[in-house]
Amino acid sequence: MSPHNARMTSPEVAPEIVRFYSETIDEADRLATTADGRLEMVRTQELLRRYLPQPPATILDVGGGPGAHARWLVADGYAVHLIDPIPRHIEQAGRTGASVELGDARQLTAADASYDVVLLLGPLYHLLDRADRDQALTEAYRALKPGGLLAAAGINRYASLFEHTAFAHLYREPMEKSISGILATQTHDGKKAFTSAYFHSGEQLRDEVAAAGFGGAEVYGVEGPAWSLLAATERHTGESLIDSPMFESALTAARMAEPSTPYTSAYFHSGEQLRDEVAAAGFGGAEVYGVEGPAWSLLAATERHTGESLIDSPMFESALTAARMAEPYPELLAASSHLLAIGRRPG
Repeated sequence: MSPHNARMTSPEVAPEIVRFYSETIDEADRLATTADGRLEMVRTQELLRRYLPQPPATILDVGGGPGAHARWLVADGYAVHLIDPIPRHIEQAGRTGASVELGDARQLTAADASYDVVLLLGPLYHLLDRADRDQALTEAYRALKPGGLLAAAGINRYASLFEHTAFAHLYREPMEKSISGILATQTHDGKKAFTSAYFHSGEQLRDEVAAAGFGGAEVYGVEGPAWSLLAATERHTGESLIDSPMFESALTAARMAEPSTPYTSAYFHSGEQLRDEVAAAGFGGAEVYGVEGPAWSLLAATERHTGESLIDSPMFESALTAARMAEPYPELLAASSHLLAIGRRPG
């Protein structure tokens, strides 16, 4: 049997995921009530509209939650069928104009080659095991018509580092330990705060999609490099930044960042370029560090927006902790404003 025709019997959704979306958070509000959530929505819309076929086309929205994307897709003229494993979401999504079904990404009821587009904008980061993610992609492949479009989302491996700096509590030892574990293992066990989740690098997400048989796989940063500035400033001030100049700037930054591989290039030097120049001059053991780390711009944005100094603040301590925690991860070098190269003249 072809792997694209295989079916998984009776998959079960992790109970912590069901509890999180049924009792802890109202996913229907997430993309509308904060500036960083609104940024995710706007960018997802513009990226999908760039690739979607013209309506009317059929879209299978797998793990579509309460229908945040189904709503605008229906308004755009698409025939949308939404599947989600959370009964609360199905009830909410039923009001979007899409048809809905309680189901699981790993065992779709869709007929083979029956949809023009399949969206997986949630399942891949709630499936911690690679085999489960592969199964979800296999099912998406099976349901798509030849030449059909897949759009699959992941959570960035480093998102928690930025987010908890924005929350201004990363410097606290229990939180630093927790986020260090996420960076090292790329998973969150779902025991506190957020539910169980897997965190992809861009390369990993692209490779998983390609391994499932999809051609021409490309990965985009949805919110871009400045989303956490919005989160930090809103949380520090209590003000909404939706429709603000800072929101428009973050949106512009996301669009401008698309041609660059995430966190591998910087103005003047990339980390790799600086290291290679030092090594080419004859210095041994050349290493490059990000001086301010990936969260320095959160401090700058919040200070400029509020006119307050953040020196000696919890956010400063969190940004400093983020800089130290980022050292083992060269992908984060270009998020730092300055780079420091260290090398020795051979003795």
